[in-house]
Amino acid sequence: MAEPGQAGSVTDGAEQRVARSLREGFTVTFNASEPAAEKTVTAAFLRNLLLGCVTDPSIAPVGVAIVGATITGNLSCVAFGSTAAPLPALDLSKCELAGKLDLTDSCFSSVTLTGCSMHGLKATWLNVGNGLRADDLSFTSSDSIVVDLQGLVAGGDVTIKNLGRSAPNLATCRLQLHHSRIGGSLFCDGAKLVKQFSDKIEDAALDLNGARIAGNVSLTESDHHRFESTGETRLLGAAIDGQLLCAGAFFRNTDGDALSMDRAAIGRSAFLDASKRYRFEAEGVVRLVGATIGGQLSCEGASFRNPKKDALLMLRACVGGSVLLRASEKYRFEAQGTIDLMGAKIGGRLSCLGARLEGAHAAALVLTGAEVADKVLLIEGKTDQFHADGPIRLQGARIGSSLECVGKFLSAREIFDFDNLSVGHSFKVRLDEESGGEVWLRGAHVGELDDDGGQGWGPRPLLPPPGPLSGVSLRLDGFVYDRLSSSAPSEPVAAEPPRRVPNEIWPRRIQWLGRQVFTLAPRRDDYFPQPHEQLAKVLRLMGHDYAARRVACHKSEHETACGMVSWPMSLLLWFYRRFFGAGYLPMRALATVLAFWLLGTGLICLARSMNDVDSVVLARSIAPVELVRWLGIPDMAPKSPTVEEPRDRKSGERTIYAPHDKVQARALPCAEIKAPLYALDLMVPFVGLHTADKCDMSEGAAWWWVYGKAIYEIIGWVIVAVAALTWAGVLRKDTA
Repeated sequence: MAEPGQAGSVTDGAEQRVARSLREGFTVTFNASEPAAEKTVTAAFLRNLLLGCVTDPSIAPVGVAIVGATITGNLSCVAFGSTAAPLPALDLSKCELAGKLDLTDSCFSSVTLTGCSMHGLKATWLNVGNGLRADDLSFTSSDSIVVDLQGLVAGGDVTIKNLGRSAPNLATCRLQLHHSRIGGSLFCDGAKLVKQFSDKIEDAALDLNGARIAGNVSLTESDHHRFESTGETRLLGAAIDGQLLCAGAFFRNTDGDALSMDRAAIGRSAFLDASKRYRFEAEGVVRLVGATIGGQLSCEGASFRNPKKDALLMLRACVGGSVLLRASEKYRFEAQGTIDLMGAKIGGRLSCLGARLEGAHAAALVLTGAEVADKVLLIEGKTDQFHADGPIRLQGARIGSSLECVGKFLSAREIFDFDNLSVGHSFKVRLDEESGGEVWLRGAHVGELDDDGGQGWGPRPLLPPPGPLSGVSLRLDGFVYDRLSSSAPSEPVAAEPPRRVPNEIWPRRIQWLGRQVFTLAPRRDDYFPQPHEQLAKVLRLMGHDYAARRVACHKSEHETACGMVSWPMSLLLWFYRRFFGAGYLPMRALATVLAFWLLGTGLICLARSMNDVDSVVLARSIAPVELVRWLGIPDMAPKSPTVEEPRDRKSGERTIYAPHDKVQARALPCAEIKAPLYALDLMVPFVGLHTADKCDMSEGAAWWWVYGKAIYEIIGWVIVAVAALTWAGVLRKDTA
């Protein structure tokens, strides 16, 4: 290299200019209008210049800063400087490097490559005390570009914005930052990274595995471009003290994982949401298995597409704030594939307002074994209804506050699998009329059940012959709830409500329980007594005693319909339910006693009216015969109470009785008894009214009167006894 002021080539002149300006502490700037020959320096010159800085810092006291130069050859600065004595700042902004730049295992106070053009960049284990700035890098190669920054140690920010944008048709453009240590933030906004299928399987479009970043990681849009990554983006085991910003980003890897963040630790929040200009999109699996997020996970307006597979996989993830899978102001949240949060822990709420989840035959949303401190909201947003095509699985999940399911839910089998679910406060459900499938609530426990009085479960289940199940059926065995919502139903029930307001509850609730059995021929497997007992218990505790009794009575009907008793017993139980409410309806038992009493009163009145004909039906039992007269002294003889013509005749006011050939004995009609008291005395054995002792069926009465009286007396005893047991509550099988 020629010394400054000596004659030499044009290149020597440019190099002399660089050397002089750097020694004076100025940045060397070459204008675009200058001839190329006058701004060209060799890579060897720069290498020697940097080596000289190790022993003589006065060569470039403020650093090597060259803007707009053309550099010929490969610039290799391997193992330059050390952590104890780093090289000064290196700034090659807007320079054109004809070869490759290699900064492997070197130490600089800072490196700036903004707008630089080169054939390739390798800087593994590079140490930059104040950060790295390499925005708008361009590459002369049109084949494969790998920016290798493995093991980078930066004390400040690292910005690599718009990487891969200079050559839109790059076959491969990968960025490797695994095991890097960044004291500030990482900015890769507007980058376009591509990993071809032919690349090694261990290669990734963006590799941040094991990275430690003190600030934020920004993979969002720049001024002119969105962030795009074709191939896997990896942050496995990465530690980010700040935020993860992926607003408006696009990740695509249809053959596998689009974004992998297993075991990643994010100190603050993660934003996989829509930006002002772009929607967050992921084609392939987005993985956060075992990840930890200190703040919230926001996916507002995002689109996850991986049909028939997992779209968002967050097994055992821990989120300190809320998980927002909801619509933004501009975009609806959509997922084609399963949203799997099995075993996840969420410190806030899970919000899916206005979301559309399409899990198809797989589950749409999985929260099995998850813990959510606040609410889980599967409800409508400002403009869109919540829609889920596929099961919603929350088996064994623990929700600290409320669970709300409002919208359209479809599934070939179960739409809700809530077995062993625990909800601390309320469970609100309002299913759309187009919803269909089964709801499993076996062993679940909620504080309050808010289902619109039993009508919030969508259409009733139907099984057309032939055809699949339509409507919504329930599996309620073991479902426990502490209370029912006091909100009034939004629509009237089809059944005629009773007169009293509290009794309006039970017809709707019986219809609700009826969703468990929707076939024409219920089986023994369809019988579960617990749902009836639970409902009756809660209604009683809420003060709806009559409704609780009606539900308990319906339990007996359910038992018979499912074939749990033999047909003779089922016939007896039918009468038992019809006339005594299965031991739960004392007023019905009273009505039965009164009706039977009135029946007996009517029959007694009928029997008395038939005493006017030739045969006496109801006769005195204490004087079965009478002496007609003493024939010796007709005027002194006792007189018959009846006049029999033409044998006897009247003469004025006197009655002349004809003599009898012999003494006659006949039954005396019983006329002085009260029919209601007589009927009551017959049917109540333990009440001694002594009315039944006065009259009895005469010997000439028809056989049906004789046997009818005995049957009435026996049935009356049974009715009164069962009614008494019903009033005493002895026949109840539970606490209703």
